[in-house]
Amino acid sequence: MATTDASLRHRLNIPDWLAWLALSLGLLVTAAVSTLLWDRLNAATAQRFDSEVDKVVAQLRRRMVAHEEILRGAAGLVRASREVTRDEWHDYVDELNLERNYPGILGVGLTVRVPAADKAAHEAAIRRQMPDYAIKPDTPRAEYHSILFLAPLNERNRRAIGFDMNSEPIRSAAMSRARDIGDVALSGRVVLVQEGKDGVQPGFLLYYPVYARGVAVDTVEARRRALIGYAYSPYRAHDLFGSALRGYADHVVVAIHDGRSLDAATLLYSNAVDGQKLSGLEDVREIEVAGHAWTVRTRAPAGFGSDHLVLWLVPLMGIALSAVLFHLLRLLAETARAHRNARATARELALSETRLSAVLDTAADGIVTTDEGGMVLTMNRSAADMFDRRADEVIGLPLSRLLPQFDADWFAAGLHDAQSLTRLARHEDSTGLRAGVRQFPVTVSASRFVHEGRVVHTLLLRDVSEQVAAQTRMRLHDRALASSSEAVLIRDVQRTGLPVVYVNAAFERLTGRSAQEVIGRPFSYTADGDAADRVGDEMRWAVAHAKPFSTTVDVRRADGRTLWVALSSSPVRDNDGAVTHYVDVFDDITERVEFEQKLIRRTNRLHTVFFTVARRLCHLRCRRHPDQC
Repeated sequence: MATTDASLRHRLNIPDWLAWLALSLGLLVTAAVSTLLWDRLNAATAQRFDSEVDKVVAQLRRRMVAHEEILRGAAGLVRASREVTRDEWHDYVDELNLERNYPGILGVGLTVRVPAADKAAHEAAIRRQMPDYAIKPDTPRAEYHSILFLAPLNERNRRAIGFDMNSEPIRSAAMSRARDIGDVALSGRVVLVQEGKDGVQPGFLLYYPVYARGVAVDTVEARRRALIGYAYSPYRAHDLFGSALRGYADHVVVAIHDGRSLDAATLLYSNAVDGQKLSGLEDVREIEVAGHAWTVRTRAPAGFGSDHLVLWLVPLMGIALSAVLFHLLRLLAETARAHRNARATARELALSETRLSAVLDTAADGIVTTDEGGMVLTMNRSAADMFDRRADEVIGLPLSRLLPQFDADWFAAGLHDAQSLTRLARHEDSTGLRAGVRQFPVTVSASRFVHEGRVVHTLLLRDVSEQVAAQTRMRLHDRALASSSEAVLIRDVQRTGLPVVYVNAAFERLTGRSAQEVIGRPFSYTADGDAADRVGDEMRWAVAHAKPFSTTVDVRRADGRTLWVALSSSPVRDNDGAVTHYVDVFDDITERVEFEQKLIRRTNRLHTVFFTVARRLCHLRCRRHPDQC
């Protein structure tokens, strides 16, 4: 045996520096793996962001190409007819169903080229159909490009009839470019004549030239001579881009600027929300639409690349494993020296436990344990003798058979009795039933703890018949507070933010918040407003997977006090099996935590007392009988 111990100590003779080396290598590997995973996540996030940007840009191009085709069709209508009437133009536009198929466009219009010499005759001819028609602004020019048709002819578009768009420099530049290239041309940022005083949006216009029939237009000069007007469409930027990007820019923040500048003065559209936090991901692209440049600036909101749980688990597990390995190596280095002490300690501990069991079983006071409903779980010999009952016939029966005062109502009320939660034990004078018939006075010290998730009550009983023999009436403990249910909170998971739709009175008492404060709003269990919302993350995961979950969390009351609560959350499904709500049920376990801590400290002190008494008894025995030591 001695040889075996010596061999064991030899094999476990591990130098101290080996533990430090293992710790350093473990942390180094953990840092390398964590860095690699972070790089992979950032790359995946950037790739996803680029994909979102591509979707936005592609959708803008598709929408504008569709609008170009509208104007080409309108120009074809003009060239195919000797004279297009106003009714024919409106019929053509009505068939397009702009509001449903092309949201954001104000209409499709036609302008005519009017030389200065023909201005009066032109106005007179049109006034036969529209008495209030006039070319505006009414300033002398070599030629006019008056808006003749614009459909649908609503109140907003009526303001534009007769307006000479060639009189405004930005519109004129786009019209001239369309005329010279023989294709669509987009204007810069303008304020449309259709705008009123309120809700003014940035606007722009798209032009397509209309040339005279049968005339060659193969050169710039020929196209200038053959021009008879333009098919065009006006756009309100917010309306157009808001509808075009719906479903395409829901996960990114998009700003579209006119030209190549990102100044506020060039902004056409932005879906940014005031106070919205953004991440560092950003993309700026310049796209050309009908010969005109737009700058599309796309940014990712905060949380776009949400962290994966594994990225937090890897470093934490790596550090934990490194620490465990370090600790094990240090322990192994000390095992040879501590082996004999450990065996001696184990013998003394077993002896202490045996003595503790004997003390409890031979204690003068009765000891009874019950579950949370008051059913007897265990009782020692003194308790059985006190009630003149056998332990095996009492276990499983209500405690009220022995102590009528401690019935089911007492236990139910005790769960929510705030006064009982402020102390480790309750001391009461009660009345017991000896042999189920004879009454006798007894003092009860009741406490409770949680074992394997169940509340267990411990009652220390002392028969005080001799002390209170002259007393005929016993004091009865005040009735417990009316039983109330645990705190309940119901969330609507079909709405953004999981708002609260119901809380009970126990919730108001426990959290100090009224129903009016929380209903209709999200509710967080996080006590520290700056801390990560762990429970919120667990809840969102559970909702996403339609799973129940339970946890323990500290909650801040309205008055600032922090409570520990045991939370259980379960999904509620409709008739189709879809999850519509989540029900949170929780209760205050703060005092239970304090009780457990106090119980641990008392147990440690008890073990210390037993250990000290054992050693003193051993010393006394050695003094009296040296030959037996």
